Amino acid sequence: MPQGLRRVNARHCMVVICVSVLVLLAACSEEGSGDPSSTERIDPLLLDYLAPLNGDDWQAASIHFQEGLARVRATAIAPCLRDRGFAGQESALVVEARYQAMGNIVSLPALARMAKHGVSRERPAELTDDLSSALMGCSEGDGSKASRWRNEAERLLSEYRETVDERLSSLENAPVWQEAKDCMSDAGAPPFSNDLPDLEGIPVDAKTSAPGYQFYVDWVQSIEIQIILGQHTGPPGASEESRALGRCLTPFFDEVARSLEEPREEFVEEHREELVELQRRFASFDVAED
Repeated sequence: MPQGLRRVNARHCMVVICVSVLVLLAACSEEGSGDPSSTERIDPLLLDYLAPLNGDDWQAASIHFQEGLARVRATAIAPCLRDRGFAGQESALVVEARYQAMGNIVSLPALARMAKHGVSRERPAELTDDLSSALMGCSEGDGSKASRWRNEAERLLSEYRETVDERLSSLENAPVWQEAKDCMSDAGAPPFSNDLPDLEGIPVDAKTSAPGYQFYVDWVQSIEIQIILGQHTGPPGASEESRALGRCLTPFFDEVARSLEEPREEFVEEHREELVELQRRFASFDVAED
């Protein structure tokens, strides 16, 4: 090949290589400039809190986040509590938060906990009526960053709960629910009804819009209340009835969990940016125990 032609080919190859490198760098730059939230990993604990598949996981996550938020909010409400005569008792907000987190606001019962510890929750002795009232009053308008975080999280949780309720309602027409009811009947529960059970110690309000399983939770709770009052024999805490509740309803709620897997993925993708932002903000809070 003539020397001049070799030089032309060499220059041509160098141009092609340079162009290829520039194209590759531009592609990498475009990929790196995208929204980082689209690839950031979301903490499974946050997902269990805002988009749970079962009640025990939700309760564990709820305790983690509610206690952490309470530690942040306690500083904000300390002056208000002092003015109400409860100086230095802001740490009670953490106790209150844990007690509230043991409740059930997502229509998914913590069956493993109920089977082990019973349905009833004993209110901590240090939370007197006056102190609880003061905590509630001071918390309503604290305006802290933790309260704002909680409000945004509760909005997402409320949206997700609609999906949970839809799945529960649908599966209560499936054979797995009838099997759960038969199992509870064999354990001594009264015949299932969509009315609230007329049981001692449980307020009765005509019809209930609660999921069907609440009928059995109320029945077990009434038994536990009677045990506490000495009107029914049995050890305090978990009872045969609460263990039956866990045994009989677990297959039903396993099916509920499976039915929620796809809606949960859709929920996370739809709200990914909000979830990532909440995750980052919570990580910035000083939630360490004293």
